[in-house]
Amino acid sequence: MSSCSNDECGGGGGGACGGGGPSSCFEATNQPSACGAAAPQRISARTSIDAASRPSSQSASSAATSGSTNYWWRSSPQFATMVDALPPAYNFEIDKTLARVNKDKAKRIALQLPEGLAMFALTLADLVETFGGPQVEFAIVLGDVAYGACCVDDLNAKALGADLLVHYGHSCLVPVDCTVIPVMYVFVTIAVDVEHLVESIKLTSPVIGPSTRWALAGTVQFTHALPAARALLAAEETEDGQKAYPCMCDRRGAVPQAKPLSPGEVLGCTAPSVPNLDAFVFVADGRFHMEAMMMANPNATAFRYDPYVKEMVREEYDHTGMRQSRRHAVEEARGRLERGGTAVALFGTLGRQGNPRLVKHVVERIEEESSRARVVLMAELRPDRLKALGADVYVQVACPRLSIDWGDEVGDAPLLTPYEVEVARGHVNAWWGESPRAYPMDYYAKDAGPWGSSSAVKGGRLNAF
Repeated sequence: MSSCSNDECGGGGGGACGGGGPSSCFEATNQPSACGAAAPQRISARTSIDAASRPSSQSASSAATSGSTNYWWRSSPQFATMVDALPPAYNFEIDKTLARVNKDKAKRIALQLPEGLAMFALTLADLVETFGGPQVEFAIVLGDVAYGACCVDDLNAKALGADLLVHYGHSCLVPVDCTVIPVMYVFVTIAVDVEHLVESIKLTSPVIGPSTRWALAGTVQFTHALPAARALLAAEETEDGQKAYPCMCDRRGAVPQAKPLSPGEVLGCTAPSVPNLDAFVFVADGRFHMEAMMMANPNATAFRYDPYVKEMVREEYDHTGMRQSRRHAVEEARGRLERGGTAVALFGTLGRQGNPRLVKHVVERIEEESSRARVVLMAELRPDRLKALGADVYVQVACPRLSIDWGDEVGDAPLLTPYEVEVARGHVNAWWGESPRAYPMDYYAKDAGPWGSSSAVKGGRLNAF
C-alpha cells in the first residue's frame, strides 16, 4: 500500500497506515545532526539513474483502487500532457487521487507537500481542478513548511473551507479518524534499481556476509524496494552452495519494523532497535532519518545507499558526543527543577506536531515537586524566541530531534524531550551509568513508554481541540 485514505486507515491500525501520532518534523531537510558526522567512505562509483528502470506513466498507479472505477480522464490529451510534466520515477497516484475526489464529490481540495516536492504542487493542483469532477470549485496549495507527517495541516485546511486534504510524501501517522476533515495520504514512492542496490550491498562484505546480523531500512519513499532486495540477497549462494547472505536475524529482523510504521520505515524520531545488530543498509538520499536508526542501534555499522546517484557510503555518528550533550542537559534540568526553577512546556502547533495529552503529561512531570510549568504554543521552535522567554528549563512536545540536534543553541537553559524529563524526574533509568543502553528512538512506536506520542493517545483520540 502506498497511500492512505479515510476509508483505508479506519482507526489508525498497524502497517503503512498505522495510527499513533505525528512523525519527525525534519522530513525534508536531510541535514546532519549538530553532533556532526565523519566524512563518508565511498563504497561504489556514482552512476546515473536508468530511465528504463523507472515505472511507467502516473496514470498506471492505481492498484489499490477498485478496478470498476471509470478513469474517464485518461482519454483526455490534456491529462496526458499534464502528467508528463511530473517525473516518471515518482508515483503521485494521480488516478487514485482523482477517483477519491470524484467519489467524495469534494468541492474544495487542499494539497500539502514537503519542500522536496513543492515544485510539483501547481501541476497537481491543476490536475485536481481539471479532472476532479464538475463539483470542484478550487484546489489550494498549503504553502507553509511541512517537515513530516506531524505537520499534516487539516486544521488550517478546514479553516480555509477545504473538505478534503491530500498530504504528499509521508505515511499516515496522524490517524485519519482524528483529523477534522478527510485526509488522503500519498506516500510518493520512488523507483529504485533493486539489482544495483543488491550489487552495492555485496561490496560491503565481509561487514555484511554469511555470519552477520544485518538489516535493511529506509524512508517511506523507498521501503517498497526492501523486500525485493532481501529476496535477491537470500537467493545468493557461495561456491560451496551455502547461503551467502542468510541474515542471522529472523525474517522480520532483515526488514525490521517499529509499529505502527511499515516494515523497514524509519522516521527521524522513530526507528526499530534490532538486538545485536551488526550492520544495516539505509536507502535514502540524506542521512537525517538514518541517524535515528544509528542512535537506536549504536553498535551497528551503517551504510547508506542513495538511489538517485546509485552510491553506497559508510556513515558515522558521534554517539559519545550526543549522549554527553544530552546527559548534561538532563542533569542541569534536574538541578534547576529541584530548586524550583521556572519551566516551560512547549506545544508545537505546526500542523499536528504537538500532542495535547502528552503536553499534559509533561506538565504533570514538571510539577511533581516545587516547580511550576507554563504551557507555551509555538509553530516553529526558534532559539531567539526561547531565549526571550527566559525560563530555566524547557520541555518541548514537537520533535525530539529539535533537542538532540539543536538543543545547545537555546543558550544555557536545557531543552528536554518528553523522554528526558522522565529521566530527569527519576521515572526512567538513564542511558548512562552502570547499565548503559541505547538512547531510545521510539517517539511514535506503539511500545514506547509514557514519553511517546502513541502512548499519549492510548484509550483516547489524538484530537483534543
